[in-house]
Amino acid sequence: MQSDNSKSWFQKLNERIDSEPRPSDEAVARIRAEREAIHEAMEGTSKETAFMGEDRAVTVKYWTFKDRVVGDGWDLVSPTDDHYQEICTRHHLKNPGDSNTITMMWIGGAWQEAVQLKLVRGTELVGTITNLDSDWPWMGGQIKLTPAAQPYKHFWDFWTIEGNREKEPPFDIPEDIDENWYIEDEKGVRLHIEFPAVHNDGTVWWREYF
Repeated sequence: MQSDNSKSWFQKLNERIDSEPRPSDEAVARIRAEREAIHEAMEGTSKETAFMGEDRAVTVKYWTFKDRVVGDGWDLVSPTDDHYQEICTRHHLKNPGDSNTITMMWIGGAWQEAVQLKLVRGTELVGTITNLDSDWPWMGGQIKLTPAAQPYKHFWDFWTIEGNREKEPPFDIPEDIDENWYIEDEKGVRLHIEFPAVHNDGTVWWREYF
């Protein structure tokens, strides 16, 4: 039997991993189901993100998820390039620091502008979501809030500050804060989610409620 001092770091790591408790079959099945749901949601999605730098050159990032294959790439478009104005117009870029993301969906054998999702609480429309993104187990996008979002803004302003999520907020938290939140697609299909995180930069992130 080898002593600890004679074992490589890789052997020690494997032994440590082997000693950890194994997840239950239910937990494994739930994680697989979550990943499958995200794959299904992102299938046939293409994103094109453009950012104008201080020198007015535009960096464009392309990302596509189709047939379970991911493809991505970058392009740097300078003001002297022939398609520079076309890119700026397409992404509404006018000043350094401007950025925009266009999300497309593969529908009927062609790429089309992505549909909007709705952030709903109960029967109230809280916001409309475009430019979908994912960072498992989270889904996200750009959100345009409605007046119905006003009662929740102080929660978002506090909880979206890094490090504040575990702190006691300076206000009362309703017991039902996590209840009745949904993401709804154009067909009216709803996904029950936890209390969403809406950031000051206009992005929203959510995950399924369990």
